[in-house]
Order: sequence, then structure tokens, then C-alpha cells
Amino acid sequence: MFKGFIGKTGRLFLILTICFNLTVFSSPISSETSYSTKGKNEKSLNLAIGYVSLSGNAKSTTGSFKVDFSYVFKKFYFETKAYYIFTDVTNVSTGQTNRTDEKYYFTFKSNYKKGKKSGIFANISWLKNKPAGINKNLSIASGYSRIISDSKKRKGKFGLGFEGFKEEKIIQDSIKTNSSLAAYFEFSFQYAFNNANKLKFENETRVNISDTEDYRLFNNISYSSSLNKNMAIEFNYLHQFKNLPVPGKKKTDTTTTVNIVFRF
Repeated sequence: MFKGFIGKTGRLFLILTICFNLTVFSSPISSETSYSTKGKNEKSLNLAIGYVSLSGNAKSTTGSFKVDFSYVFKKFYFETKAYYIFTDVTNVSTGQTNRTDEKYYFTFKSNYKKGKKSGIFANISWLKNKPAGINKNLSIASGYSRIISDSKKRKGKFGLGFEGFKEEKIIQDSIKTNSSLAAYFEFSFQYAFNNANKLKFENETRVNISDTEDYRLFNNISYSSSLNKNMAIEFNYLHQFKNLPVPGKKKTDTTTTVNIVFRF
């Protein structure tokens, strides 16, 4: 246990050292898209390919592909994200390696600005995560949003509402489907050390209204450093927690990626 702790601490120290060096020596570029309209139409498209390390219900140290697109049009803000782990994944509980155990994720987020800082958001997400026992998960969330900061250095917002989701669980080689309504909270905050180096934190929290023991947390931390106008290096850590996982599965899944990002 102590040896594992030392190993994890060493990797964390290495990542922080690299981030510090990139922060000091990288050259600045123009800032990313803001979720405040300010009378301008803006758009951003990023493609990322990189190394991925999984732990929890599956283990893998191979590759991934990720794309995200954001667009501001008058009072509307749109954001689309998707990722795909495109290699064999080892199931921790069975020890088997199977390409059908790949992980897919897609989300579409929108926000309509009603006031200077307030708005209404609507999100649609789709997930396939067989190592965690999820064949499919489709969710739709909507509610009130609020911009808490939108300066050059700090950008932050949160949303509060409800989410309906339909989930197909894999239990003993059979599919069990359930639908639920949950209280939903989302939060994102980005800090820019300079125009080239940014740290971002995102959280989504869901609590099943009919069963409060069923709560789920989605936390994502990313650090990006621009190499030039069209390329960047990104370090990303995703932590997913389900208090009531599929029987026989672990509560926590983590995904660590180091990506080369291409901006268009």
C-alpha cells in the first residue's frame, strides 16, 4: 500500500512539475470561447488524441479520441463534447480483455441567456460504459443557470435543475432498464494563468429523488498549455462516483489522459 502511495505521489509530482514548466515557458495565444455573448458570435473546435490510463472497473493504458465544439450565437451558448476509448480494456472483476468493453460518451449542452448573468440551460447526454455495467444511459437535464465570473482570468458558472434518465444495466448477462428523476447540479470554473495556460474544473452532481442513496458525482480537472495558435498539450483527470453501482461493480472509475489538442 505504501509503495503504491509513493508511486502515485511521484506521478502527481511529475505532472505538476511539467505543468509548472509549461506555465513559465509557453507563449500566449488568444483566449478561448466565453459563455457570455457580449454581442459577439464565437465558435471553437478542438480535437484531442492522446494516452489514457483507466482505473476502477476497468484497466487500460492505451489511447483515446476526444472532440469538443462550442458556439455562441446572440443569447444562445452551445457546447458539444464526445470521447471514445478506442482500444482493448481489461475488466477488473473478470480479468478478461475485450474490445466490446470500450467507453463512449457524448453530451450536448445549451444555455439561453435571460438576463445579464442568469439563463436557462438544457443538456442531453449519452453514455456507454460496459466495464461499469452500463449498457446505455440517456439523460436530459434542464434548469436555471448563473454566470458567476466571466473575466479574462476567471470564468465560472453553475446550473441547478432536474434530470430525467433512462439506464440499461448489465446484471448477470441480462439487461435491466430503469428510469428515474434526479435533482441535478452542475458547476464549472476556469482560471487562466496567462493566455496560453488554463486550469479548468467541472462538476456534475445527481441525486435520485425517489432514492436519495442513489447519488452520482462527475468531477473533471484539466490543464492545457498552448504550444502555438493551433496546438496544445492537455492533462486531464476524470473521476466518476456512483454510490449505488451495478451489483458486483466498484463505486469509482477514474480516467487520466495526456492529449495533443488540435484547434480549428
